[in-house]
Amino acid sequence: MTLPRLDSVKKTVSWIVLLLLTTSTSTQAEIHDNQLNSSEVIDVQYLISESTLNCSFNTSSGELISFYTNLLENSSIKQRNSQFIIGNRYKVKNVKSINSTFKKTKNEISKNMDTDFNKFGVRVLRISSFAQNGDSENFGYYIVLKGKPSINKSILQKHNVELTYSTIEETVGGNTRVRCILVG
Repeated sequence: MTLPRLDSVKKTVSWIVLLLLTTSTSTQAEIHDNQLNSSEVIDVQYLISESTLNCSFNTSSGELISFYTNLLENSSIKQRNSQFIIGNRYKVKNVKSINSTFKKTKNEISKNMDTDFNKFGVRVLRISSFAQNGDSENFGYYIVLKGKPSINKSILQKHNVELTYSTIEETVGGNTRVRCILVG
């Protein structure tokens, strides 16, 4: 298997959003009701839910995934005033930057949306999707939270968020990476 080489921002955003939406059960109704029907602003903080942090998979989000797929495959994406503008109608909020990285030692490519917002008492710094090739071929997403894993676990438990199925790692910068492997 060769690693996917995605060249456009629209595919990057679509990939990350689709991964998170497929695992988010409590988020779906909230996004659908609050954003899609009454507003044209998409706020990425709604992608962080108990189920996305816990890697609890749910496949009942077909309508919403279809919407995001169509929306994010739009050919016109630009950044303006701390928002990514998609086409002439939609704005993606709470994303500071979008980039990709390749870690040679792990043979891993990741597509990253850098953010900065609070959810469940913790600060969310990054939402990323990744594909890994080598001895173990993995595909999934991770969420980077500001601060040490032990502190973030404690805060999340106070908000009744359990990280039962997630892999928790400490980043080089001393933050928490919550990794969810979808395939691998």
